[in-house]
Amino acid sequence: MNPQDLDNKGQRARVWDVIRDGQWWTFEQIAHQIWQRFGKRDSEAAISARLRDFRRPNFGGHTIERTSAEDGSRLYLYRVADEPKGQQELGLRPPAPQRMRVS
Repeated sequence: MNPQDLDNKGQRARVWDVIRDGQWWTFEQIAHQIWQRFGKRDSEAAISARLRDFRRPNFGGHTIERTSAEDGSRLYLYRVADEPKGQQELGLRPPAPQRMRVS
C-alpha cells in the first residue's frame, strides 16, 4: 500500500501506518510522523482515540501497550505489541512484557 492510498483511507490508516512497527511512540511523535509522511495534522486527542479503536475487536483487537518515559515525567509511550503470526501459528509465545499499572 502506498502513502497516497493510506491518506485516502483516513486518519485511522495514517495512525496505523506509523505505529504498526512495534516501536514505542509518543502522541507527539506519531503526529509528527503523520505530518511528514502524509502532510496531514492529526491532533494528539484524535491519535489517542485511534489507539483505543485498534484495541476493539472490530478494528483488529490489537494489544496496545503503554509505558511511562524513563525520565519520570508524565509522558507516555505507546506501541502495538501483537505477536508475529509465525509465533502464533507455532504455538510459541514471547516473554510477557512488564506492564505498568494504570490507575
